[in-house]
Amino acid sequence: MGPMERIKCIGVLVLALACAPLASAQWARSEVDVVEVLPADPRLVWRGRFDRRDPSGPRCEWSGSSLVVRLRSAALNVKVSGNGNDRLQVIVDGTRREAFTPDKGVASYRVASGLPAGEHVVEIVKATEPLVGQLQFLGVSVPAGARVLPAAAPSGLKLELAGDSITCGFGNEAPDEKHHFTPLTENNTKAYGFL
Repeated sequence: MGPMERIKCIGVLVLALACAPLASAQWARSEVDVVEVLPADPRLVWRGRFDRRDPSGPRCEWSGSSLVVRLRSAALNVKVSGNGNDRLQVIVDGTRREAFTPDKGVASYRVASGLPAGEHVVEIVKATEPLVGQLQFLGVSVPAGARVLPAAAPSGLKLELAGDSITCGFGNEAPDEKHHFTPLTENNTKAYGFL
């Protein structure tokens, strides 16, 4: 094969890779946010410990801290700033979806898509403990014509859990007890306190 044929083959391969669908497209970065809802919007509900001093959006380190969004929409994006290590668990209408790790920096992510007509509640939970890092929530967005509705405020009752990494869900997604800790093996939504 001559140099020109090799260049043509490389060009075809690059084009094929560029046109290939992204793996796990559900968690691919969202390119277009149509209607943005800022973090200070009273329709959004924040559960857990958040530092609200930054007007751009609340920050959290504690596992189990979450954003609750009630909406009439087929899709929802969340915009976060993170360190590339934390995991977020998405719960749609009470059903846990696949957890994901946001990239380092600021980006929007599609956390729900293809939802049937009607109202839905989406909860986005920090699944990892403080030693993994800090996340900042910068808002949500929905497609044009969709509506974000007021989410139910938490009841006046509070439950405090005293514990350590086991309370956060340390290693509860590891295949066995021999695996060392990584953020990918921890999920607070599967720990006894959250349940």
